Amino acid sequence: FRLIAEFSNDAEIPILVLIIPDHLQVIAPGVLADYDFYRPQRILKKHFDAIGLKYLDILADFQTARDRDRLYFREDKHWTREGHALAARLVLPMALQMTGQ
Repeated sequence: FRLIAEFSNDAEIPILVLIIPDHLQVIAPGVLADYDFYRPQRILKKHFDAIGLKYLDILADFQTARDRDRLYFREDKHWTREGHALAARLVLPMALQMTGQ
């Protein structure tokens, strides 16, 4: 990620990293009692802050979504139409701001 940050800064190209939550973080955050479900986000945020990359962490938004059980397919755990739509609604304002629109 450091090279991406350097390149985007040098070329004046805005980069936004989307921190995508795992389905277990959204649908069943308490399923593994000893696992820290927020650790991946903390690690990534610390790294992105250190190298100056803008990011958007959508975990809390996915966890509090009314239809959170419909954001991921049951079998392959990719986003459904609802998951993609929510992510787009969250990314769009920041992307527009970063591009000066």
